[in-house]
Amino acid sequence: MANNTVNIKQFFLTQVGKLPIGKCYVNSSYADVDLANVFVSRTHVTGKITVAIFLVDLKCLGIKDVHFIFNEAVEVVKEKVLQNTDIVEIDYNLAHNIIYAGYEYALELGLAPHKDFNFLKCILQPDDDNIPLIDVHTGDENGKPHLIVDNLVKYSNAINTLKKTQGEGNYRVDIFFEEF
Repeated sequence: MANNTVNIKQFFLTQVGKLPIGKCYVNSSYADVDLANVFVSRTHVTGKITVAIFLVDLKCLGIKDVHFIFNEAVEVVKEKVLQNTDIVEIDYNLAHNIIYAGYEYALELGLAPHKDFNFLKCILQPDDDNIPLIDVHTGDENGKPHLIVDNLVKYSNAINTLKKTQGEGNYRVDIFFEEF
């Protein structure tokens, strides 16, 4: 199994960016909730696809989580992740801009992306002038960082970073509790 993982990582690092970009999706509510599940696919010559899924917190944390599905049939991917009716197809440029808006905003705040982002960003095109810039709102309604967490201890490093980089009163932290 470990050898298979090495092969997949090697494929991502050397080959996935050479495959044609396939369909891209996002949750339709992302602009209202400032939390985006962005799906970017690449199509293999066999017709199967590899998909990277980026959970992007546009209010503060940036790239909060990442996952991928490797070399699967389109039907399998649709069954696994695209059955949610909240998911809508978007063009690659918007997907790219959502991901990098969250990423860059968090970096400006001193917050690092999810540990696997540097690996999975291989599925994206380079973030350069070839990608048209689309304005994606970050921060709260006033552009200030707004950290929404379910556990203060788990996000204590992020809170401490915001204290250092933004100063007291220049960011907001809200705690939510899931109902049973």
